[in-house]
Amino acid sequence: MTHANRSAAVTVVGRLGEPDRRLIRRNGGAVEHTEDRVRQAFGWSGPALRGRVAKGLWGGSGRVPVHRRVQCAALDALVSAVRAGGSRTLVMVGEPGVGKTALLDYLVSQASGCRVLRGSGVESEMELAFAYLHQLCAPLLDRAERLPDPQREALRIAFGLTAGPAPDRFLVGLAALGLLAEAATGRPLVCVIDDAQWLDRPSAQALAFVARRLMSESVALVFAAGSPDQVPELAGLSELRVEGLAKAEARALLAVDPDGLRELVGYSGTPGATVRSGVREMQPRWTMPKPSTSPIAGAPAGHHGGGQVTDVGHRDLKGADEESIDARLFEITSILSDGFDRISRDITKLLLAEIPELRGDELLEALMHASVDQNVSSMLYLLGLQISMENVGAPSAAAEHARRLAQRGVSVIALPRAYRIAHALFLDWCLREVAEQEPDPRLAQALTHRILELTFGYIDRVSDQVVDAYHRERDRWPRTRTAARINRLLARDDLDPDTTEAAVGYRLRQFHLAVIGWLPEPIRSGGSDDGLARLDRLGQALAAGLGCTGRPLFVPVDEALAWFWLPFGARPNLDWAKLDAVVEATDPAIRVAVGEVERAVEGFRASHHQALTAQNVALAAEPPRRVTLAERVGPIALMCRDLDAARVWVRKALGPLATDKNNNRVLRDTLRVFLETGGSYVAAAGALNLHRNTVQYRLRKAGELLPTPIADRRSDLELALRTCDQLGSVLLSDE
Repeated sequence: MTHANRSAAVTVVGRLGEPDRRLIRRNGGAVEHTEDRVRQAFGWSGPALRGRVAKGLWGGSGRVPVHRRVQCAALDALVSAVRAGGSRTLVMVGEPGVGKTALLDYLVSQASGCRVLRGSGVESEMELAFAYLHQLCAPLLDRAERLPDPQREALRIAFGLTAGPAPDRFLVGLAALGLLAEAATGRPLVCVIDDAQWLDRPSAQALAFVARRLMSESVALVFAAGSPDQVPELAGLSELRVEGLAKAEARALLAVDPDGLRELVGYSGTPGATVRSGVREMQPRWTMPKPSTSPIAGAPAGHHGGGQVTDVGHRDLKGADEESIDARLFEITSILSDGFDRISRDITKLLLAEIPELRGDELLEALMHASVDQNVSSMLYLLGLQISMENVGAPSAAAEHARRLAQRGVSVIALPRAYRIAHALFLDWCLREVAEQEPDPRLAQALTHRILELTFGYIDRVSDQVVDAYHRERDRWPRTRTAARINRLLARDDLDPDTTEAAVGYRLRQFHLAVIGWLPEPIRSGGSDDGLARLDRLGQALAAGLGCTGRPLFVPVDEALAWFWLPFGARPNLDWAKLDAVVEATDPAIRVAVGEVERAVEGFRASHHQALTAQNVALAAEPPRRVTLAERVGPIALMCRDLDAARVWVRKALGPLATDKNNNRVLRDTLRVFLETGGSYVAAAGALNLHRNTVQYRLRKAGELLPTPIADRRSDLELALRTCDQLGSVLLSDE
């Protein structure tokens, strides 16, 4: 590929290069200045370097430092999500002095229009229960009167505002959640907790409780700690690692003359920045100019210029012949292949943490993981077997993932950014393996050059192809304008209701019922149109079967997922019992999550958010249910945020009855219906179509398995039974 063609591919008709250039300029830098800085540090030049910079692999010289571009982007995304009405939690980890506090300063500076609560753990207060929670929540105590009485009383006791026995920590956690949600009603709330390793344990438990139950309260919790092990209460939350500078970044930053990629810089030129060996930051940082004799320019596969490995702007690597490089690279990629699962898993985890647009949907996340698997496998084959670059193409799962993103209206910028982040982490694995396996500095440097050249060629080629697949699908996908307008309405953009009604053909000033329908199995015949046709037929059948006053609003999200709004006019009269029957009669393979009947524009949004909550429960359930109602799964949705903790709680409440063996399911169902019908044997027998004596017998057998009498913890017992009914074997043990 010539430099001219390469430049054209990089810009992708102006859609990829220019946003990154605008980002550099907005942060006080300039593309030209950045090129000069890199050229001065490495002695590189030419169109290849200019293409790299235009694609955003290097940042400007403004307030977002080049070596923290990815972390700042993650914080920007967090603030944007909170402003849009979502909630986010992030744990920033890194050793002391690495720059976590500076990143928190950046977060605070970006949170304009948000209320910011900021504090730090204090080592001398670690033994004082609820000391930090008091520090964080003290400015909000004027809102405590709006909390339920038990929560307000527990919080007042915890903060020493009233006398009483030690408060229930569960109630304190609920009170903190309610207080932060209440504080975010006027404007988004960003809570910044530095030095989290010094939090007193009750405060850490309460904040972890809050973090796992945030949904759409417009609240962000951002912690900074030395390592995950120091705050075990935060385990499992989204994590952002902040590590020392890589050599390339340190050299560019300090203007140190490079002397080989394997050497250590040995000191830091900026406060709080630790220089490390190798590639340690999970962000794009390495660039290599493409020699005219590379495979991408038309040389035979496995041949990189003949004899010696040379590169524009680099010294000749004497003594490193091609045969030795090929043989060593095959051995190193074989070792990397043994860790294939971990590499793929780490890349997937990082992408979900760094790019919010890619997470939140289990089906889409599974497809992304398949894309990562195939891309990692392809790059390992490319490195180890010297496959010609001309034979490299985007893996099928990668192209399908790009198409699904287009169908869902996700910005195209997410794709090249994902490939850059994934490439950086893949390089981290490769270069660390070279450093560990190859003692000869010259051969190690030659291997590094080969790895950089081939992987950059692969990423350039495949990312261009998936972006093309995205745009082709975007142009083909139906109803994109309607979907975009509905998404803006759900995000609370200032849209005129009259204009929106006319544009989408649906009246907003009425009662609505939101429904989410999806096909859990792949579309095997007929393509995406077949899947959408099945979902559209279900929407029409629901409208007819439930007595709607007009046509439903149908919004396809992708080829196997759609949103519906069913209109009920001024007087909703819904027979909930018909829902399951209509779905079974129309298409029993489709799964459905249903909100509650709500009114007007706010009800349009509320019912949809309720349906999303029900869908989260449905996706976690095993076996899956055909219909999941939001009215039955409200508290259960919170438990889905932490299934391990929910499993422990359910087993504590039900004891041996929480095992998946013998006749326990029948006993659980009988006890659940008995409690839901007010503890009436007659009503339970009628609901179960059983004789009263049978109900009494089953309740007696269930009582023998429970750890406490039914009357002692009735509310907990009913919730635990309902949770088992909705989630099934996910919460049950086999013992």
